[in-house]
Amino acid sequence: MERETSRLILREPGERDIDNIVENLNNPQVSRFLCGVPYPYTKKDALEDIERISNEWKKSGEQNDYFFIIELKGKNKVIGGLGLCTIDNCSAREGTRTISYHLGENYWGKGYGSEALGSLLNFSFDELGLRRVEASVVSSHEASIKLLRKHGFLLEGTRREGFLCRANGKIHDECIYGLLKEEWK
Repeated sequence: MERETSRLILREPGERDIDNIVENLNNPQVSRFLCGVPYPYTKKDALEDIERISNEWKKSGEQNDYFFIIELKGKNKVIGGLGLCTIDNCSAREGTRTISYHLGENYWGKGYGSEALGSLLNFSFDELGLRRVEASVVSSHEASIKLLRKHGFLLEGTRREGFLCRANGKIHDECIYGLLKEEWK
C-alpha cells in the first residue's frame, strides 16, 4: 500500500531504506522523543524493525497496525516514518488507534510532518473508518504538540512520569492527545 501527497510518498519500508533510517534515527535529538528507539541506532536495529513491520504488512485478514516510511517524492530519500497501531485488545478500544511519527532532524520545520500526518489521518478516518485517533507525546516536545494541535487534537490528560526514553533512560511526563472523526476537517 502506498499513499502520496504533493511532496511525499508514504509506503512500506524495505531493506533499501536501512541507511536512510539509520541516518534519521541515530541522532540523540530525534531519539530523545521516541520511547522504543535506542541510541545509538544501528543497521541491525533498522533491519529488525523492517522485518517486524514487514511481517505485520503480510498478515492475512484484517491488518491492525500500519507503519509507513516517509519518502521525498522523486528523491528516493527517506526522511522519517509514521505509524498507526492498535492500543490494546480491549473491545472498548475498537475503532481507535494510536499514532506515532518521527522525522530526521534535517527535515524539521519544512511542513513534511504536517503533510504526512494529514494523509495518515485521512487514511484513518476515511478509509479505515476509525472513530478516534490518539497520540502520546513527551510533555517538553513543543514541536510535536504544535503539530497535533494544528490537526485538531485536544489534550486529554497527562501521565506523570509515563514515558521512559530507551535512548537515554530519562523519564518524562507524557501528554495524551485525542482526535475524534467528527473533529477531523
